[in-house]
Amino acid sequence: MTLERLIQNLNLKQPLPWLVVGAISALGCESSVIIYEQENQGGGSPISRQVGVGGSEEVCIPNISTVCKDGNAYWQDSCGKFGEMYQLCSESQTCEKGQCVKKQPDCSMVTPTSGCQEQNCSFYDSFQNDLCKWNVITGSPYVSTEKLILEGEALVTVKDKLTLPASCNGDFIGEYKTQLLHPETSGSIKISHQNKYPSGGLNGLILTHLSNNENNKIILECNGYDMTVGDYDLHNQRRLKVQKIGSQLTLYVDNKLAGALTCNNTNNPAPVSDMYVYAGSFTATPQAMKVDDVTVYCQ
Repeated sequence: MTLERLIQNLNLKQPLPWLVVGAISALGCESSVIIYEQENQGGGSPISRQVGVGGSEEVCIPNISTVCKDGNAYWQDSCGKFGEMYQLCSESQTCEKGQCVKKQPDCSMVTPTSGCQEQNCSFYDSFQNDLCKWNVITGSPYVSTEKLILEGEALVTVKDKLTLPASCNGDFIGEYKTQLLHPETSGSIKISHQNKYPSGGLNGLILTHLSNNENNKIILECNGYDMTVGDYDLHNQRRLKVQKIGSQLTLYVDNKLAGALTCNNTNNPAPVSDMYVYAGSFTATPQAMKVDDVTVYCQ
């Protein structure tokens, strides 16, 4: 059968808005024709059609779906053939249902105290397991290059309550590595210890970025008493350490004494029961910081 005759049998009569090109291939004793149709007015996708001698046909519509292949997402036509790559998945992503999505960390073997490096350590996190040790309260915090990124109104808290040994007698040391996220980010960093609200409030040890405060300052606060120290370029990573012994709360910045204050409501010392990391207050000004190597222990 000639190509012209076969096209006639397919009822492809002129004039039609299609450009038809045919090719014949020998398949043993049978023959088949693959016809490619393309709208000559533009805007349409090419459609391939394979026609056998018996008159059966299969129309393959390209880019009908996306599927996973070799860890990336690819286009697939209606006949199941792969097309061009749709998405290149990064190292932090995996391909699921034809889309690159963020890998979900395996938290099954992670405990809040795993990786503790200090004597009497009750909590340590270098964020190697993403947010496994934290509950997300608000916002969309995430981990990048092993640092916790908080923006806007993000707030996380330790999943399990911190339990310092009874021998600590309510005393503790808390440490962070902190840095403002963007060059244009401004404001101050606040470290707060509160144990005067046993029935509610943000009790425990709290780290906050306050973008609506004066720039390049670090604030130490305990149960309503506070002090401010500075100036520090908070766009560079700073190692913050707060130590409570009795009613005295002492701040160290980059291992140097920065200031100390006396807490109130400490006649009956309460241990740190929770730990919060907070991007800031509910203001229109953006908050953004990154945190690393969070540690709580007692001497």
